Amino acid sequence: MATALAKAAMASGAAGVTGASGFGIYKQFFSGVSIRDTILNSKEHSNKWNKFLEAKDPKWSGIQEEYGKSNSKPTDSDGKEIKKENLPSWCVSESGKDYSGKEDSIFKAILRWCYVNTNNFGEQVKALGRELVGDESDDTNAWKAAWNKYKDKKSQAQWKITGSSDDTKLNGDKDTDGSPILKTWCSNQKSVAMYANGAEDTFSKFKEFCLK
Repeated sequence: MATALAKAAMASGAAGVTGASGFGIYKQFFSGVSIRDTILNSKEHSNKWNKFLEAKDPKWSGIQEEYGKSNSKPTDSDGKEIKKENLPSWCVSESGKDYSGKEDSIFKAILRWCYVNTNNFGEQVKALGRELVGDESDDTNAWKAAWNKYKDKKSQAQWKITGSSDDTKLNGDKDTDGSPILKTWCSNQKSVAMYANGAEDTFSKFKEFCLK
């Protein structure tokens, strides 16, 4: 029943219901619909890569490690941050509660830490049917071409890569200097988890400059 209501609410949203009356209808549809079902039935958030994990899934260890590094953590009813060891059970519990709106802090936290893509960059590339430039071989021309593509965009903040083995060479003017650094950077990103802090931004660069 909840799933049917969620789908009906999505349809209402798509039809352009706005204003106070629209919000009332929206709330009425979603009354009793869990956050989990709302996400799984949402065209905006649902996809074939992300999933909700069971509390005892071993993949939680990596997520908890990243969660521990984050400066943005959900809090309990007393205003205390959820500890990383309690994150799996918190996700299972909170995602089963009624959805109250996309701006709700709990909803946002669940999207960030509970509904996750457990692939690393390398696995995601294979899942997308793509491969790295030059297959990580010594195809210097392929990597020079990749670096020249990067050179044309590196002045834009959204594309500039930092934290490589040599940012000066990577962001310089010579393809003979920059392309080997780009190749190394691309190779090093393969093990980065899709749920890692900053991964969304990094994966955009990885997909743009490291893949065929």
